[in-house]
Amino acid sequence: MPNDAEAAADRNAAIEQVLFSIDRQLLTGGLRLTMVLPLLATALAFLAWSVATSSAPPSWWEASIRPTLKVDFAWALVGLQFAVLLTYGLMLLVHRVRVGLSVLGIVGEVDSLGGAHRWVASSHGYDMIEEAMQRSMRATTTSLVLVISALLCLAVELVRSPLSAVGQIAHLAGASFVLLAFAEHLGRSGRSFTSSTETGLLEAYDPPIHPSALQDVFDEILLTAMDPLLRAKYEAFMVDLLELRKPDQDLVTAKEKILALQWMRCDGQIQTPQLVEELAEVLSEEGVEALRGHPVFTPDVWTRLFDKAATIAPAFFRMMRRTTERIRTGSLHGQQDLLVDVDMANIVDGTTGLFTYIRNLDDTPRTVVLRMQSPDFRPQDLALTFHLPAGEQESVLGSALPVAGEGDEDVIGSLVRLLQKGTTSWQSLIPDRSGDSTITVRLENEAGDLLLGRQINTRVRADARTRIRRGTVVACATVGTLGVLIAAAQQVTGLLLG
Repeated sequence: MPNDAEAAADRNAAIEQVLFSIDRQLLTGGLRLTMVLPLLATALAFLAWSVATSSAPPSWWEASIRPTLKVDFAWALVGLQFAVLLTYGLMLLVHRVRVGLSVLGIVGEVDSLGGAHRWVASSHGYDMIEEAMQRSMRATTTSLVLVISALLCLAVELVRSPLSAVGQIAHLAGASFVLLAFAEHLGRSGRSFTSSTETGLLEAYDPPIHPSALQDVFDEILLTAMDPLLRAKYEAFMVDLLELRKPDQDLVTAKEKILALQWMRCDGQIQTPQLVEELAEVLSEEGVEALRGHPVFTPDVWTRLFDKAATIAPAFFRMMRRTTERIRTGSLHGQQDLLVDVDMANIVDGTTGLFTYIRNLDDTPRTVVLRMQSPDFRPQDLALTFHLPAGEQESVLGSALPVAGEGDEDVIGSLVRLLQKGTTSWQSLIPDRSGDSTITVRLENEAGDLLLGRQINTRVRADARTRIRRGTVVACATVGTLGVLIAAAQQVTGLLLG
């Protein structure tokens, strides 16, 4: 029985992989036939209605085509609309089967990880993934039912003639069902997901929470960006990998350096030969081969992970690029015995993140207050107290270093060391209005005296794509509902008066 279950799972995975490729290239992505076909069917519906209600059909049709086909121009347009709508229904059916197989594969992976005592289903964010999957299945099923209803209406119209009263009512109902199907699929289908790739849930996942004070900075940001399924695999992978580190390597430092190296490779700052050399300073030869040949965390998966993290925390990675460039050119300097950097997204669509890095360069502990003030964001006044341990003058300050080299006296080693010895803060800010906005960041001592200050100017704008999508959904749903009600009222009136 287990072998039969595994064979069935493998067969479903193979079918899903094929259907997902078709879906991504033709249906919901690429040509986007699930959007083009219903719009084409709606356009044909209006054209057929215009021809059916006109005084005379086009002369070129009557002279050249009707003698051969023996049908009216309006009937031909409705027949073409029926063919387009039938194709749309088949596309939705393929998409629905693919979504069902994806959900089956994801649930199977979650159950198998639960059997290995990695409880993905209880992780933060998994309920959102479940809701997204169920919403997508419900929306596609509802759209398919509405398309079938539209096809039945068009079949009645073709049988009774588009010029008849019954045909006109069926035509109105069919066009209305198409608009409702389009609105349902567009509004509730959600983001794409699949179990055929290791990063198949990343697009559908929005992290519900994130840490405020980052300790293992790269690790915590990546964990925030990962969906629960990939996060469980990542945690198991890092445990096994770090057991293969060299004896003189600290666990946290080794993990942060490995992740920093992967980010720099994805960002184009180092090449693969340099990456391997730097990894060899942290991991044993077996560990390097385990990382490079891992079946899940391939270079493509690392790239997708950091791309996802960059969409969640763009300011952090811009701050990291600025820091690595300053280390490389020897232009990294402190002020007031503090090394401070602040960054925030230049253009804000919804909630944004403000990142602050603080490093004490004095040989005595310090307590500082980080205050963020803005009339354009919520919270408008936020104060955080940080107890900074005793530091030391960092050798990297003012020294130009190579990107990679022997030991930790290079950009990579210096970046990891700075992050570990400093304090990184990640605060979410919610804009109150659109347009140009300003936020002031003040670093004060316990007495309230200003140590350092920065002002950040940014632009807040609405998500145009989301607004257009929602507006289209509302318009199609409204017109479709009205059309169905009018068609039903006309039919009832005809029955009562007939």
